[in-house]
Amino acid sequence: MLRLFERINNELQAFLDQRDDAVLVVSTRESEAISVLKTLEGLDDATSWALFWTFTEDYDSPAGYAATLLEAYSARHDGVRLAMKEAGMDPWPALPPHLRDQDVPASERIRHLMSFARSLLPTQEGGLLVWSFFPLEIADAASYARLMAEVTHHERPFPWCHHIRMIIREDKEAPETSWLLRTHLGVRVYEPDVSQEAIQRSLEEELVDEEVPIDRQAQDVLVMAATDSSHKRYADALDKYHAVLPFFAKIQNAPMAAFVLNAIGECHSQLGDPTQAEAYFEYACEPVVDLKAPPIPILLNIFLNLGNLTLSQERWTEAETYYDGAGQMATAQMLPRVLVQALENQGFAQYEQNKVPEALESWIEGARVAKTVEEHDLFERLLSRLRDHCAATSDQEPLRQLERELAATPSAPSSDPAE
Repeated sequence: MLRLFERINNELQAFLDQRDDAVLVVSTRESEAISVLKTLEGLDDATSWALFWTFTEDYDSPAGYAATLLEAYSARHDGVRLAMKEAGMDPWPALPPHLRDQDVPASERIRHLMSFARSLLPTQEGGLLVWSFFPLEIADAASYARLMAEVTHHERPFPWCHHIRMIIREDKEAPETSWLLRTHLGVRVYEPDVSQEAIQRSLEEELVDEEVPIDRQAQDVLVMAATDSSHKRYADALDKYHAVLPFFAKIQNAPMAAFVLNAIGECHSQLGDPTQAEAYFEYACEPVVDLKAPPIPILLNIFLNLGNLTLSQERWTEAETYYDGAGQMATAQMLPRVLVQALENQGFAQYEQNKVPEALESWIEGARVAKTVEEHDLFERLLSRLRDHCAATSDQEPLRQLERELAATPSAPSSDPAE
């Protein structure tokens, strides 16, 4: 998949290297914008002669967007000034007051802001300001296009935007910006293909390239398998997971072997084969359960998968054990919502075994954690379980115990669970 992003990187780099065009319109869907953003971040890190300012704030209106850009820029600018002072350097100048003049049209305010940013280049000769308008959401494509047309308009031979390159994202589903700017001088349009189909083609190219290292090929296969699974092509995903499993076993990478085995189990579960699913979940435990530093996120997923499977089959004793393990992993990972869900299901499995005191303790602890971290839906669900038990037994002690638990927890809001 790296080849796909290399192609995007090369296109962006070529735009920065040339001198004829000041504007690049990048046409992407919302779901694809992050991929291009990551490439921009890589260019920023690798390009010492350019000063990058990238803004992902959403677009709503010209005036609102100009204000949003100024505030975002100001926050970062102040941060750099502070860091320069602490390092004993002469700090950048403060923002000029005229940048906040609300009577100035939005397009001019944005131009003034960019011109000010350009003045901070270490050298005006050879330096470059790269300013990226990259809103992840564009509420009004038409007004956004008009604003960008006003901002980017320039006249030669003395353009206002000398030593500046502007990268403008537009929504591929509403390409008003590229259509409006096609008549402008110095504008190019780029439509990177970062669709799932393009990613799949890129992965397949790398898999047949002998120069691509085997470990990167294995990672590419995992990405392809995950893509298949997300599109419910479970049989195709199984083929890929089985193809890559021997590689991780050969290099004795136990965590990745466990990850793949668990993924195979999940595919079998989705295909309606619980027997095979359970077998692979159990296989997944074997490589990692005795490691000195076990991969907690992987074990958490395995225990949850086994807990869910055995609970659905009413195998209460095993479900209780697996959810107990999942709760321990969730605690280690500091995932309180997952911990609460594990405690709820553990309590249900205990209740079905007539281990009522243990079940009530699980539910009370789950409710306490849920209330503390403000997971209100889970708290209400566990409170409902406790109330049902109290109503059936005419014993209000579990609710009173929960009230005491909440009162003893410093961060818990005061409330009466019995009301």
